[in-house]
Amino acid sequence: MNSTYLKTVDVQYADKGYVSLISFGAGIAFLCIMIWGGYSLIQALSLRNDPLSAQGIFSLLLLNGLLCLIIFGCVKFTLMEWFKKNHYPIRFNRKNQMVYVYHVNGTILSAPWRSLFLRLMKGIKKQLSDIYWLMIMKPYYGHSI
Repeated sequence: MNSTYLKTVDVQYADKGYVSLISFGAGIAFLCIMIWGGYSLIQALSLRNDPLSAQGIFSLLLLNGLLCLIIFGCVKFTLMEWFKKNHYPIRFNRKNQMVYVYHVNGTILSAPWRSLFLRLMKGIKKQLSDIYWLMIMKPYYGHSI
């Protein structure tokens, strides 16, 4: 907050990171399972001096393929949340009486105060309040602040 604008954040700002933490942990766990399974199979075959059958190779490739897909999904989801913007402010400019809302895709929605209907409600977490707003007029896209 300064003499020109009041800045607040989006509703989901406080909950960022929990899902990516779980996804990262799951990816590491599945990677460990894949490494341990491959190592155990090699150890078992070397102790028995048995060649691996075609059915065993197919099962191993299928299982490792599924584990690789799961690991890839976990890594992709984790990196998607870690390396994108996690702060989408809402700015209320008092000098020109405009509201600026930053979106996930990078656009900035701006609208005059008179075209908004704002309602302050108790949030999910009891110590925070959420601002719900409704755009009545056509918004202006692409304005810089």
